[in-house]
Amino acid sequence: MDKILADPAEYVESKKFFSWERFFRAVLIDETKDTYLAYAKKKLNQAYLNDTIKSSVLGQMKKIQLDKKMDRKKQVLLFKN
Repeated sequence: MDKILADPAEYVESKKFFSWERFFRAVLIDETKDTYLAYAKKKLNQAYLNDTIKSSVLGQMKKIQLDKKMDRKKQVLLFKN
């Protein structure tokens, strides 16, 4: 997953996915299928509303920052360690 996040253009197949959002949604669905965290776009899994999970997700979101040095078309997400 770290490799995909570091360089999504190397993994997103434009013939198969109309957008990066659709690619990452497919990855999320595939990676969480058959688990208690299974993702579905139509309805948020109740597991994500658990206070512990919610706090964990929000904590990880704080680590995301946009690289503002790049132009808008080439912006990437950077994750602080």
